[in-house]
Amino acid sequence: TYECSGSDDTPKILQMDIEGGEYDVLCFEDEKTLSKFKIMIIEFHNLHKLFERDFLRMFSAIFDKIYKNFYICHAHPNNCCGIASLNGNSTPRVMEITFIRKDCVLSCSSSSKVQLPHDLDRKNVHYKRDIIMPSSFWSS
Repeated sequence: TYECSGSDDTPKILQMDIEGGEYDVLCFEDEKTLSKFKIMIIEFHNLHKLFERDFLRMFSAIFDKIYKNFYICHAHPNNCCGIASLNGNSTPRVMEITFIRKDCVLSCSSSSKVQLPHDLDRKNVHYKRDIIMPSSFWSS
């Protein structure tokens, strides 16, 4: 069920695909500015750098900021650039994540099995193999 309780009912959606520049924007913008959006669709690039300590710290700080007001409602690994692996851990190099503001979610439950990519997703590059995400991405 979807309904937002914010004072400004004008729908605001952020779609960001700026080839790595998303990190500068998301580090700079504060929670209040981000919370003006009801939905944010952000393509995260260079995720192979998650294996680097400084990048991981920055990435974690960005997600801590986003998680204060948003839930992840969809994630799609982009098959353009493959996956990166280190010590048995893998991540797509590029991934699109859709966030929905928490006050826009009245209830959410599903008994469906989680699978990434979702059956409705389509490959970004049609001639390359899809990236199937391990369940460690959504289960504890």
